[in-house]
Amino acid sequence: MNQQPNQQLIIPILHFAFVLSVLILIGVGFTVAPDLSTTEVGDDGLLKIILPALGVGLVAASFVVKKLLLNAAAASGGTKGAGIVLTAFIIALALRESGAIMGFALTMMSGETDWVVYLGGLAIAAIIVDWPTKQRLEKLSSDSDGS
Repeated sequence: MNQQPNQQLIIPILHFAFVLSVLILIGVGFTVAPDLSTTEVGDDGLLKIILPALGVGLVAASFVVKKLLLNAAAASGGTKGAGIVLTAFIIALALRESGAIMGFALTMMSGETDWVVYLGGLAIAAIIVDWPTKQRLEKLSSDSDGS
């Protein structure tokens, strides 16, 4: 029971921190990349297909992985379930940030800032769409308790 209020505080803080992290990636990529690009990726480069696809795939996978872990938390209940809930949010946030990192990497290699902006924007949108409201957190707490 003692973990639930902590999770209701920790989870929104984690979301805010990941949004800031992605904003920093976008800011650095947007301001520094045109001066630092050293690799010629080319217009038809395979990296311009693989990295964006990987970034979008990671963001999409974050929703599936989180759902699977939250189902496991509901089935476990109690303290173990509460721990799985926090783990589910952390893994989902990391996967979403990884999408932005793919855009950042491609921006740094190509000097084209569109990649970090688009994939970073996608990551932020995914984080905001899934933002933990008080009602969502209370429902998760009751589900993980087995109530």
